[in-house]
Amino acid sequence: MKKFAIAFLLIATSAILLAQSSDKQSVFELFQTEDYLSITLESDFQNLKKNKNTDDYQPAVLSYQDKDGSTVRWEIEIKPRGKMRRMVCTMPPLKLKFQKAAIKEQGLEKYRTLEMVEICQQGKDYEQYLLREYVAYKLYNMLTDQSFRVQLVKIDFKILHQKVRRWTDLLSSLRTTMKWPTGFVAQ
Repeated sequence: MKKFAIAFLLIATSAILLAQSSDKQSVFELFQTEDYLSITLESDFQNLKKNKNTDDYQPAVLSYQDKDGSTVRWEIEIKPRGKMRRMVCTMPPLKLKFQKAAIKEQGLEKYRTLEMVEICQQGKDYEQYLLREYVAYKLYNMLTDQSFRVQLVKIDFKILHQKVRRWTDLLSSLRTTMKWPTGFVAQ
């Protein structure tokens, strides 16, 4: 009975903490739209592909047009993520990390990473897989708010002096989805 009471108390406390939310937006909300979002990502993608088995970040610039039509530029860092996709995909999925100072300046929550789901190989089938994954995330969002938020993105990768345009998904981290209370430390 004592173990049950302690377990109940822990679960109830966790639920209360998770129910509290910050008034601040996360980086993800900057990109959230009902339609797809067009962004440009500039970096040394040859280096990224060559070193896709490392966890080192490299500099990048992400830009997009905001709702007012102004161009917004973020100095960010990117790195490959995942395990299996690093081995089999031509371009690995990416983790995007925004600078702490820029996040603070914008008055955003301290959670500053987004995950990018990338098309694994070239071809219409792989594009369809990505769009299906996007729809699955959206359906799951309808079932529970304890799920990853997703934004469909049309991305231009600036590689040397040319652009490569693809569909991709941006995922919020589960931390920002769950609206951790202010002061909660999450990795």
